[in-house]
Amino acid sequence: MASATLAQCVTACPLPVRASGILPRLANSAKSLALSGWHACLVAHAQSGDVKRRNVQLRRVQARDVPQPKPHRHSSALRASTSSPPSVEEQEQDDPYDSVDVCELVLGNEVEMDIEGGGAQEPVEAYFAKAVKNNNGSGVLLLTDILGIGNEDTRDYAFRLACFGYNVFVPDLFRGKPWEEGRDMSGYDSWREQHDPERVASDIALAHQFLAAELAEHGAGLRGEGRIALVGFCFGGGRVVEQLAADTEGKYSAGVSFYGTRYDAKLGEKVKVPLLLIAGDSDPLVPVDFVRDVERSLKKGRGRAQSKVKIYEGRKHAFAHHPKFEDDADADDAFEVMKEWLREHLLHIEPGAHSHS
Repeated sequence: MASATLAQCVTACPLPVRASGILPRLANSAKSLALSGWHACLVAHAQSGDVKRRNVQLRRVQARDVPQPKPHRHSSALRASTSSPPSVEEQEQDDPYDSVDVCELVLGNEVEMDIEGGGAQEPVEAYFAKAVKNNNGSGVLLLTDILGIGNEDTRDYAFRLACFGYNVFVPDLFRGKPWEEGRDMSGYDSWREQHDPERVASDIALAHQFLAAELAEHGAGLRGEGRIALVGFCFGGGRVVEQLAADTEGKYSAGVSFYGTRYDAKLGEKVKVPLLLIAGDSDPLVPVDFVRDVERSLKKGRGRAQSKVKIYEGRKHAFAHHPKFEDDADADDAFEVMKEWLREHLLHIEPGAHSHS
């Protein structure tokens, strides 16, 4: 099996998958993940050769077993499985782009990357949650809050989104120096000064180039066709608006900003793609008046027709990705609103419609 080609893998699998290249060398993964022969074929292909595509080079990969989200967090939305693939009849009946039943394998990997001539002084770390079986060929560049890529809730969210077929790439915007949870906030401003906005923007561009190259190689012919959305929480949510406003090359097809912080509301006028804003009306860091200012700004811009604002009554900062209690209805609803937004603007599936591509 170690010499299996990608063509053989695709032939063996009932759904088209693009599993070569970025997948790491997973020693003994068939045992650790209890993979079937069908899944082992994908793993065997991933184990062959060094990972290199165009001018993007994966310098080092640390493979981990699939991270299992807390059962109580998203029990209604996550049911990871290692069962046999569905029959052709089952595929025709189900929507492969909107069902966790086909999320039989999500690979979550830590990577270090650089790009030749990209200007990075050191490798940039990232977390990559990649759908295998129901990969739709599109990507989500997920920008974190100040707690960074090591935060369990953030990785849980990336995994959850990947279960619906997206390739979710989460770069380390803080170069290994995130804000430490519980730290005295008196040092926050000095901590922020350590993270130069231009350097952060450069790392986001690096992550986009990496993800775009991956999708170009392995997303051809799939519904998502290599399209990329920019999604962010808190600190990352602010950077989403900044990046979309500065995007003159059409790199992104859509955006979602969860309670984004510290950006100019007038930037909304420069956003050219559909943008979803999600916030709580009791958030002291992102007042509703500010969100409404952004909304008015968006209506003046070219993306106004497909922009949307969703405000949750009584909710505070970070409610959607750091839920404080089990079965948080608002957090679940916010995820569904985001997921529907991505389906519409990345997969071009109308709200409420189903696809059997």
